[in-house]
Amino acid sequence: MFLDPEYNDDERKVIEMAPNDLQKVLPCVKFWIWPKGQSPAGYKERYIHIKKVPSGCSSDVGKTKTEGAQTLSLAQRCVTLGTVIHEMIHALGFHHEHSQPDRDKYVTVNLQNVQDNRYNAFRKYTDKEVSTFGVPYNTKSLMHYSSKDFSKDGKPTIVTKVC
Repeated sequence: MFLDPEYNDDERKVIEMAPNDLQKVLPCVKFWIWPKGQSPAGYKERYIHIKKVPSGCSSDVGKTKTEGAQTLSLAQRCVTLGTVIHEMIHALGFHHEHSQPDRDKYVTVNLQNVQDNRYNAFRKYTDKEVSTFGVPYNTKSLMHYSSKDFSKDGKPTIVTKVC
C-alpha cells in the first residue's frame, strides 16, 4: 500500500492501523506499507494507492488492474479507522452487506429516501453477481450502512426488520 504524502502524521497513523486490524481477522491477507518518503515509482505488481482527495471515500470492489496501482480514495473526513477498513474491504472484493441477494429478509431499503446520486450504493445484487461466502447476513457489519446514510430528507434509507 502506498499512502499519499499529503496525509499528515495523525492521518497516516489511523490509515496504518487499518491493515493491522484487518490482518487480525484475516490472517491470510498480508499488507505492506511503503515507508514514508519512499515512492512506488516503477513498481509493476498490484498495490493499493491510498489517495487523499478533496471529498468522499471510495474504492473499487476487488482488483481492477493486472499491474500497478489501484486507487482507494479518502478525504480528510474519511480518515477514521472504521471507514478506512470499510474501503479496504471493498478493495479486497467485498460489496456492501445491504447489497446481498437475501437482504430483503432482514432489512427494507427505502429508495425514495435515498439521495438521487446514491441509488447504486443500495443496489441489490443477484446470487450470480456476488457471493456471501456462506456468511449470514449481519446488520451490524462494518459493510452495512446505518439507517439514515445518504438520506435526502432525514428519513430512514434502511430499516431493520424484527425477526
